[in-house]
Amino acid sequence: MKTILVTGGAGFIGSHVVERLLSEGSRVVVLDNFDSFYDPALKRANLASVKNHPNFRLVEGDIRDEARVTGLFGEEKIEAVFHAAARAGVRPSIQDPVLYHDVNLHGTTRLLEAARSARVKNFVFASSSSVYGIANRSPFSEDDPADFPISPYAATKRAAELLASARTALIAGNSEAAVEPLNQALMLPPNRYSQEAQELAGIARERGGEIAKARAEYELYLKLFPDGEGAARVRARLAALAAPEALPAPRADRAPVRAVTGILSQYYYGGRSKVDTAFNTPTTPDRASFSATDLSAIVTNVDLTLRNRTESSDQRFVVRDTNSYSFLETQDSYNRLNAAYYDYRGLQNPFTLRLGRQIGLTGGLPNRFDGGVAGVRVADKWRLNAAAGTPVEYPSIDSRRSFWATNLDYENLADAWSGNFFYIDQRTDGLLDRRAVGTEVRYFNAGTSVFSLLDYDTSYKEWNITMLQATLQSEGHTTLNLLYDRRKAPTLTTTNAILGQPTTSIKTLLQTLTEDQIRQQAQDVTATVTQALVGITTPVGSLWQIGADARLTNVGALPSVTINGVTIPAQPATGNIYSYDLQAIGTNLYSSRDTNVFGATYVTGPTFNGYLVSYNNLSLIQGRWTVEPWLRYYTQKDTQDVKIDRWMPGLRLSYRVRERFALETELSWERSRTVGPTSEDNSTRGFFYIGYRWEL
Repeated sequence: MKTILVTGGAGFIGSHVVERLLSEGSRVVVLDNFDSFYDPALKRANLASVKNHPNFRLVEGDIRDEARVTGLFGEEKIEAVFHAAARAGVRPSIQDPVLYHDVNLHGTTRLLEAARSARVKNFVFASSSSVYGIANRSPFSEDDPADFPISPYAATKRAAELLASARTALIAGNSEAAVEPLNQALMLPPNRYSQEAQELAGIARERGGEIAKARAEYELYLKLFPDGEGAARVRARLAALAAPEALPAPRADRAPVRAVTGILSQYYYGGRSKVDTAFNTPTTPDRASFSATDLSAIVTNVDLTLRNRTESSDQRFVVRDTNSYSFLETQDSYNRLNAAYYDYRGLQNPFTLRLGRQIGLTGGLPNRFDGGVAGVRVADKWRLNAAAGTPVEYPSIDSRRSFWATNLDYENLADAWSGNFFYIDQRTDGLLDRRAVGTEVRYFNAGTSVFSLLDYDTSYKEWNITMLQATLQSEGHTTLNLLYDRRKAPTLTTTNAILGQPTTSIKTLLQTLTEDQIRQQAQDVTATVTQALVGITTPVGSLWQIGADARLTNVGALPSVTINGVTIPAQPATGNIYSYDLQAIGTNLYSSRDTNVFGATYVTGPTFNGYLVSYNNLSLIQGRWTVEPWLRYYTQKDTQDVKIDRWMPGLRLSYRVRERFALETELSWERSRTVGPTSEDNSTRGFFYIGYRWEL
């Protein structure tokens, strides 16, 4: 008896395929995540006639869940796959305009890799109208790419993540590593974390021995936030610095340091959904209910730094690891090593070196790679770097990849300009994977900051990234934010050709395709994403500021491609999605440290119109408690006459037991009502986490 896996098997097309396969004597395994954007109860009804069939098995899971998909192929002797799971049609949240790309391409890649490893010879790639909307809440997203936020709430969330990264680096004694996330945070539209980021930028520069830059950061803080919560601290630090003409003490005079620092955090994540659906049939209404636990896992994060600084060098060994232990059968546990590297910086010589698994932050480097980066200071403000290694992917792929790169960094030219010029050459199974040149430019002077990134592939003769972001502030503290970002998603490489293929090996593709055909395939499956923003904020009195912005998001189409008789269905372009935001921010309205954010957003796209109103609050109570309640209401109507109303209250609490130990918890709730021509869906989702954070 042949065993066939059907993904998205609870959808309209998938369920009919299941019925046909069972009638022909096959054993059928269905993988479906029953996302509630479309009626889960209706999907279950699609399988009602086969759920008790002796040759039928239902597995609830997501194709993006690498461990679940791989485990399924280990449990079952799957001989063929009918892949109907997809995200298309109704646009997902504009906070993540390429979310459908993650499901349709990266999820498919996970499935294909598992099928290849299990030596499955027959893989049918299909499309279905039963698509998935908003993804399930999950804690396993720290490796996801974070593009520029396209809503006020997203801006604050991104800023919080960047500040957490900067604090980790500062605690570990790595002031240089703290500078990059702080620069990114300060390039975001103004938010409740801007003051803290500006203060930390000065601290990072000061601890790194860059006294002139530290002074500039502190002076800017006092100009932007003269009455800010940290103003007294900043004035004290500024007064303690040496006079402008004084030089910092030589690095060799620093006291030796031997230390073990880092952060250990552990959280339990839980979530539960309930769906109640009524179907309007020609004769009588029918009703179905469904409840399930969606999430139950303990996630442990370790960020450890061993440091040894002598008169001649500063050396570190860094390990960052994430372990997820799931209590659900539908979600497997996993461990992921995110970084493990040795870092050397000469204090009496001009050399630097980093070896091991690391994150490629700048210079066109891969997002994560195993390899080395070596540098030498060639002039007072110039450094030449060279890098080589192997890109690291999650999930792993079967192609042999390698790269080498070089970049020239410059810093604080004319007291305002920093950046680099870079070149990278990357190979995959003997073919050219990526060859690109580019530059990063940062300009900072008084109330003006500009960041630009250009990445041009000389082999494909296409721009991977053209981005410009600027913040301009007047003497009256009115701030103008500008953004234009156009990029390939994912980055254009020859390896992209494996997306949608029954193999993750370029060498395997070369058995049936020419190099030119593979490169064309890579271009065909790589979308172009465009974002643009114009925003302004201005103070109104001493306690309030108001802001407004207009945003554009457009994700380009992915054309249909047929390879060896297998058709990869086209993904339609989103068209231009516009959003218009109004925001009022009140600070210290009822205490010495509180922030209140009121927001309203109108979103419109080719297939829908939506409105969002929100309130977010942050209050510090008695120096130890941080309380963050929020409430959001969203309503939407699309061209299919489907209307959505969604209420989303939540509360986040943090209690600092000691200076380096804090307890944290969050509880959020979502109540949705979806009314269409033939059905009405009422669903609730509850999510919480509770845990601790220990700064070693």
